[in-house]
Amino acid sequence: MARNVAHLLLEPSLAKPEMSIMSNEKHIGATQIGASGGGGGGSVVKKIEDDQAHALNHLLHLANDLCLAYGTARRRISDPALLETMGELDTSHDRYRIELAECVTALGHTPAEKGDLHGMLERGRVVLGELHGDEGVLRAMAKNEEEMASAFREALHAHLLPAEAIAIIERALAHEETHAEFYNRALGRFVG
Repeated sequence: MARNVAHLLLEPSLAKPEMSIMSNEKHIGATQIGASGGGGGGSVVKKIEDDQAHALNHLLHLANDLCLAYGTARRRISDPALLETMGELDTSHDRYRIELAECVTALGHTPAEKGDLHGMLERGRVVLGELHGDEGVLRAMAKNEEEMASAFREALHAHLLPAEAIAIIERALAHEETHAEFYNRALGRFVG
């Protein structure tokens, strides 16, 4: 009788610890889930890995969208100092995009290489923001960065992810929080 993941979370001693899956501080072994109950364990592990890859690809889609929005924003910013800093912020996304893509590949899936429809919203927000000059573009990008940070927070709390992915997401979230600080400081110039 195959055991489901919910049952495993209640009784982690049923799992064999060959492969670690971590979510926050929770830890279960999952290579041969249900093996002691007779078969079906591989399909449960496959389902977990599919769900993990799907969650990570969702983050990759959003990160790809954010990078496209940065390109749109940088073409619209007139202040050279802001333009330079935004270029540095955009470059910092590349590292975690590569690392998340490696995690998806390790799970046996193809990493998302492009954004999705959400990116049209992010870029549109920037284009509309341009109507209000640099301040409007900065406000649009601050919102886009907050959405990315929110997606990272949600992934950390809502998904059972590999430990390596959790570490990447935590680092990426810390980066997004420093980006938010930059936008808050930059927008402070326009208040008053």
